[in-house]
Amino acid sequence: MILRSSDGLRWQVDTAGYVLGAGRGSRGVVSQAGEVAAVVRTNQTLDRESMYRLRRDAWLPVSDPRPDDDQAVWTINGMARSRQGWVAASSRSLDNAQSSQLWLSRTPRSLDLARVAAPPPPRQQAVVAPFEIARWSGAWRAIGEANDRRAVWSQTDDRGFGTPQALDLSAATNIHGLVTDEQSLPAYGSTTGGNASHATVWRSTDAKKFAASPRDTFEKVTLYSSSSIASLRRYGKLRIAVGDRTSNGDLNASALVYTSIDGRRWTAGEADRILTYHGGEAWEDVTDLAGDHDRKRSMRDVTQTSQEYLAVGSSEENGPSQATIWHSTTSRNWRSEVIGAKGFERSAVSSAATIGDRTVLYGWAGRRGETDTTPYVWTSGDRGVSWRGRAVGRPGEDADFLVATDTHFVITGATNEEVPHPWLLQSVDGASWRPLGLSGYPPAADRQTWLSDVEAEGSDLVLLIKTVAGTTARSAWVRQTVG
Repeated sequence: MILRSSDGLRWQVDTAGYVLGAGRGSRGVVSQAGEVAAVVRTNQTLDRESMYRLRRDAWLPVSDPRPDDDQAVWTINGMARSRQGWVAASSRSLDNAQSSQLWLSRTPRSLDLARVAAPPPPRQQAVVAPFEIARWSGAWRAIGEANDRRAVWSQTDDRGFGTPQALDLSAATNIHGLVTDEQSLPAYGSTTGGNASHATVWRSTDAKKFAASPRDTFEKVTLYSSSSIASLRRYGKLRIAVGDRTSNGDLNASALVYTSIDGRRWTAGEADRILTYHGGEAWEDVTDLAGDHDRKRSMRDVTQTSQEYLAVGSSEENGPSQATIWHSTTSRNWRSEVIGAKGFERSAVSSAATIGDRTVLYGWAGRRGETDTTPYVWTSGDRGVSWRGRAVGRPGEDADFLVATDTHFVITGATNEEVPHPWLLQSVDGASWRPLGLSGYPPAADRQTWLSDVEAEGSDLVLLIKTVAGTTARSAWVRQTVG
């Protein structure tokens, strides 16, 4: 509602006539230079905001340069009174593309597109930050940022990569990883725009141009909806994508799982419906994938044993987060199992890997009332039927990567010291772990070191390492033998 007062002491509700009628709501009111303007969003479309001006006791609509048939999501980010009239800053989002405009009122009832001089070009800085790697078409590729642009690097020889190739991807793309695939080089993550984000897979056939999947490929995009792909794995012709989704903020956080044979058409996973009972009556119809106001599900990775597919992540049932796995023999129907972490009240799994009959899960565990978490490993020697867990780090340390070479599991983390430094552990069976040195990067008081990504090739690790010394940041590609 809008409250009005002439003296600041006595207030009355302003019904605002046309503006605050049925199905409409005010998002902001500004009063400057003796005039009042409001930004209004209608609940009928949920994707258009308009400006109204208060003239005497009536709210009058102000026309703007948008075409009536424009299907984009428009947001008015701010407005102010200038000498020439009202100025409104707007943004437009459609099909992963975003743009901004300034509108200027030259008459009392209209806003026109303002002509604004282009700002000077930014000072060029050599900012280079690759953050994901994958092997494709006989060479390693890396994707990241170079001079504020998404970019891709291709391996030129055994010593490193060539110059970055700029990509036609906006800053709204959130790339979480690359995948090795025969037909194309897929990237996965999410795209943000128009008060929503949606899960996205980008495909490239030349490692130079990436095409995004259609907007509603994984989940229908609505206002405030959100979905993202945390991991994408390939087993033969089958591709499995897992992550999380919600259609209403954080109130129904659910697990996302989709499968595809060709990497273009995706099919949603399913779970049996379960009736829950309260007071002897069936109260809710829930599944092992869907969340609601009392439940949350999130998938972070997936692996394949000799008997089934295992997705991993966390779930909440009227309490703290618990490490959770989902079983599926068909990749279509999924059944959850909470495994928790012995000696800890909260936990989550972030990654999974399998060698033969042994499967290792990696994540974190924490105690009630403590903010620090501890890296934690779960191990199964019977293809995921039973699990044993143990902490493998110190409280406050980060649990980063788990990969499997031909013969060894490798986990990585980072210390919680003032100058953080990564650590690596290796294991043949997932039960006993021993340190693995990071070749060429000993701890140093004047240099911070991070592992941006870790992959396996045969018996070797391929590491993407970032270092910061003073104001200088560098990235390096390192191959290291395990065992």
